Amino acid sequence: MYLSFIKKNTLIMKALTTLLFVYLFSIVAYSQNTPEESKEKEKDEQKTEKSDSDLDNPKEEVFGDEEPKETPTETKSFTLDADDAVLEEKVVEKEPEIIKPDVPESNTYHYNNYSRNDEIQTLAGKHSHHGGFGAISFRASEFNNKDIIMAGFRGGWIISRAMAIGFEGHGVIPTAEYDNIDLSNSLTSRAIGGYGGMFLEPIILSNKVVHVTFPVAAGAGWLGYIVDWEQNHNFYPNDLIDDDVFWYVEPGAALELNVARNFRINMGASYRFTKDLELINTSTSAFDAWNYFLTLKFGSF
Repeated sequence: MYLSFIKKNTLIMKALTTLLFVYLFSIVAYSQNTPEESKEKEKDEQKTEKSDSDLDNPKEEVFGDEEPKETPTETKSFTLDADDAVLEEKVVEKEPEIIKPDVPESNTYHYNNYSRNDEIQTLAGKHSHHGGFGAISFRASEFNNKDIIMAGFRGGWIISRAMAIGFEGHGVIPTAEYDNIDLSNSLTSRAIGGYGGMFLEPIILSNKVVHVTFPVAAGAGWLGYIVDWEQNHNFYPNDLIDDDVFWYVEPGAALELNVARNFRINMGASYRFTKDLELINTSTSAFDAWNYFLTLKFGSF
């Protein structure tokens, strides 16, 4: 009985051992692939790595006939640090080349010196202020020892609030009566005429409420005598007794008041110098006299 039990267990052990060897052999055979299978596996791994790199560096899509954009490259140079002997990498950016003309040094100096020192400076410069005005003027003066009143106009261009340039004209209001001008009759006469020309008027502290100006005018005029219309009654065939033309220069000074932004009052005095005035029974300097004027200016100052 004992022997039969051993025989039975021996058979069982052989069967178990056989199954163990078969199992181990199958595991070893499964782990070793054929050459074709290993090649296919390597190809799959390469495809997987390529897809991962494409995700990390996406390419720009090109539509239609558009050419793909080239990524600018950087030039790299290497320098060796002498202190710690470490290899450093430097990125050198390409700078655009600037082509400079070959100008002699003497010409360059002359050009710079001219642009800085020899530039023409004017009243009507780049940053100057420009304005203008029109005015009516009234004057009290004297002619041939008689007081006369004149009315006129003035108009000018104001440069940098420092200088006015323009034209003026004044006419004699025939209120003064003269005796003994025409000795051939006993009728009285009246003076008529006027004068005008160009003026320059320097302005000092134009922005102040009260400031001063110094007008200087020059030009020509005409004066004459006519028969007093209150006494003529058509007895005198020619109303004009005598007349003449003359030249004049008239410097002056004035105070100017800024009433409003576009309105100013100018009050002052001037002296009139005349030349070549020759009238019957009248001195050649009869119109050389002081003027006391009041001017009302309207404009942009």
